[in-house]
Amino acid sequence: MMKDNLQIVIEDLTPLQTLTHWSELGWIRRLDSALASFMTELDSGAASSPALLVSAAMLAYFEGHGHTCLSLRELVTAPNTLLGWPQDRQEALDALWKVLPKKVEAWIEQLQACSAVQSKLPQSQLTISMDEQSSEHQEARPLVLAGTEQDPVLYLRRYWNHEQQVAQDMLRRVRSTQPVDQVRARQVLDQLFKAPVARDSNPTATFDWQKFACAVALRSSLTVITGGPGTGKTYTAARLLALLFAVDPNPQRLRISLAAPTGKAAARLRQSIDKALEELHQQVKDDVNLSELTRRIGAAR
Repeated sequence: MMKDNLQIVIEDLTPLQTLTHWSELGWIRRLDSALASFMTELDSGAASSPALLVSAAMLAYFEGHGHTCLSLRELVTAPNTLLGWPQDRQEALDALWKVLPKKVEAWIEQLQACSAVQSKLPQSQLTISMDEQSSEHQEARPLVLAGTEQDPVLYLRRYWNHEQQVAQDMLRRVRSTQPVDQVRARQVLDQLFKAPVARDSNPTATFDWQKFACAVALRSSLTVITGGPGTGKTYTAARLLALLFAVDPNPQRLRISLAAPTGKAAARLRQSIDKALEELHQQVKDDVNLSELTRRIGAAR
């Protein structure tokens, strides 16, 4: 009986009251429900937009879990999977979703109708009319709706701006190339990489792909080194640092920064780079000033 009475109370709550109740239970943060409430203060029409209120709260919730944006399609079609909440919360979650639009297109309409949301979806007449407003008003909108109409994504404006800045910086870098002293580069590459041992059963083993990667990276303003554990990422990165330091006509201008997602990972990264450079120093001796290079590397962050 108690459970039935509790369910009746939950079903009688508005979406905003439900979100506030969830924050009181500790299912979401008070900050998450507060963002939904803030939407109603920015736009009086937001109170009648349950999709906006729920998506704002869920966006804040996932931001608190390290995500920079929220997939509306996943939120609409598979909230149980997306949230991964325990079974005892599923009934309350399903009860709220019963009063929400069933299609992603309806969520998009409710978000675009709110003056607190800037829509970046392509080929939207409503988006065009809204973007014609003053830049001051655009910057005042805390939420950004981006992606595509098939796969819309909701951002907090801060993270949208950060992502756009990173994308612009990366595009600028990939469009530029660096001049290279080819004679000096070849000499240093031969010092940094030992000639691979030829194998009759595998002729391609004579080609050093890590050496090739460093040669290509030398001309580029942006390089991404990927691979699973034990594939030689640190081995390659250490030699690329040594190569850049050795061939630059003014190595004192170079800045080296190490970054990792956690403090423990940052410490391991610095240790790995230092170890790789120490081993490399035994190979190149004094032909490349690796001691100076090591001193130039600060603590990983």
